[in-house]
Amino acid sequence: MPSDELIMIPADAAARDTLLHRLDTLGALDHPRVEPLAAVEVRPDGRIGVRRGAGTTADLPTVLAVRGRLSVP
Repeated sequence: MPSDELIMIPADAAARDTLLHRLDTLGALDHPRVEPLAAVEVRPDGRIGVRRGAGTTADLPTVLAVRGRLSVP
């Protein structure tokens, strides 16, 4: 089910451009282990709206609850 995440836009122009570039790159990925991004929108209130696609991934707390703690190899 798609959902929105809001990210603060960095005030520094270079950091902002880097973040937007990374989001564009992430949005272009098509891989079964990467949750798709449906849209990235720069909002007038100084945040970036990131709409996640309908992926089948789980967040880390959910994975740890099912799997248990991770170990260092």
